[in-house]
Amino acid sequence: MMSESLILKIKDGKLIGKSFQEGMPEEVVKELMHEIIKEWDPKASDLSIIKYRVKEFLKESRRKGLVYLISYKGRWSNGAYKDREVVAVTSSLTEQGINELLNVLEAYTLEK
Repeated sequence: MMSESLILKIKDGKLIGKSFQEGMPEEVVKELMHEIIKEWDPKASDLSIIKYRVKEFLKESRRKGLVYLISYKGRWSNGAYKDREVVAVTSSLTEQGINELLNVLEAYTLEK
């Protein structure tokens, strides 16, 4: 049985996309990069994919697995780099887990 991955797209502190895609998260990330690379402006922003353990985002979680965070629209401000838009890919979570992850990522992309 094929697994399902959760894809969350967050921009400036707001959820702008939530979808599910068949496949392991690491394979879904590779597929998404084909589209993201078209949107990325190398003159304006860095591009990175960083993997985190689920429990780094969901402190109470006992789940094993990874959250892949794709950053491709950010900017430097006052000597610090700020991600404005990110895509997170992980294996499916409960609604509570999705909400917890969203809270972290929405705060992460808010302008400060």
